[in-house]
Amino acid sequence: MVALCAGTSHLGADAGLPPTARRDDGWILDGLQAEDGAAAAAEWLLVLARTDPDAAPAKNGGLSFFITEKPAFRTLDFEQAQPGGGFLRGISSHAEGMPPYAVGFERWSVPEAQRIGGDRGLGRGLDLQCSVRASADLHRAATTCGTLQRLLELAWDRAHARTLFGRSVFDHGVTQWKLARMATLVQSARQFTYAIARRPEARRRHVEAAVARLFASRVAEWVAREARRIDAATGPRTTNAGESIHAGATSGLDAVDDILALRVLGRALLEEALERDAAKRGRALRSRAA
Repeated sequence: MVALCAGTSHLGADAGLPPTARRDDGWILDGLQAEDGAAAAAEWLLVLARTDPDAAPAKNGGLSFFITEKPAFRTLDFEQAQPGGGFLRGISSHAEGMPPYAVGFERWSVPEAQRIGGDRGLGRGLDLQCSVRASADLHRAATTCGTLQRLLELAWDRAHARTLFGRSVFDHGVTQWKLARMATLVQSARQFTYAIARRPEARRRHVEAAVARLFASRVAEWVAREARRIDAATGPRTTNAGESIHAGATSGLDAVDDILALRVLGRALLEEALERDAAKRGRALRSRAA
């Protein structure tokens, strides 16, 4: 099993993160990296470390990925020593400003061959991480679109198969409006996901992928609710396939909305606004000086 050690965004500046990597015969890792506890049981760690100390930390530059092997442990707190004197520790903590769990590196040696990406990957760890995150978000958005398509088909079939006040449920104008809006939103989410997936690798691709996932999640919330209303138009019945699809469309989607909106999209938009403001102020100062 492989565990990803790259979660430093929520930690305070006093924690001294991310770990640093300095050249030796290979690379020497020192410092802490946040984790979710999976690192203890993993046999391999994928570690994000700073290989260029002169790169601007605010820009997350100079970061590279390393992969290193370790034994699997049954407990969260562990310690592994290397023949050359390096140490790898699993640390659970409840101290203020520290993560609930972290992996500590002390003179931990990693061969050059275990740095991800070769020469092209040096200093591009954040780009690699964003690419992985974008792929995961697009996969989730595509999965949601497939679930929504099935949900729309079930709602269409139920609307034609059932009657309300002596007429087919589909013959009521409000049902037709709901189905038309459901189809429009499902197709919009699908085409939006396609458009982002077709884009070449770009600086903002992980942000756009998060938008696609967020939009598909919001569409799922509304479509699932309205499909269930159509399915239950004549009152409660026994559980059917529509109910399970409703649960599948809403389960696990609503929980990520606030995270995507605040931690990913909100932060990215704020950083872009601050960069534009700084550039504008710089141009104004240069024009005054001239």
